[in-house]
Amino acid sequence: MKIQIPHINYTVTIKDINKTNKINIFKNKPTGLAEQVDKNNAIIYLPKKISHYHHGIVGHEIIHVLQFIAEDRNMNFILEQEHFAYIFMYLFGEICGYGYNK
Repeated sequence: MKIQIPHINYTVTIKDINKTNKINIFKNKPTGLAEQVDKNNAIIYLPKKISHYHHGIVGHEIIHVLQFIAEDRNMNFILEQEHFAYIFMYLFGEICGYGYNK
């Protein structure tokens, strides 16, 4: 799944965490991973099926993506908190299936 954030020219790609060897996956312990690809792209590795049980993991990884965006664009995360809150809501909704485009 690719999620575009057009007004900042950013793409977040969601991939199955079970298909990566970038981290150890602990048996019965859901986890996630956010990885910066470049200034305009990031990958979030998550379980293939997202349930309410994974919402904390999804939120955690989205925060990392927002940090990548802020750092690369020299943005003050605190001063831009309202903008980042909207981006967070958008990404969370798209990943968890509550998206605006559904």
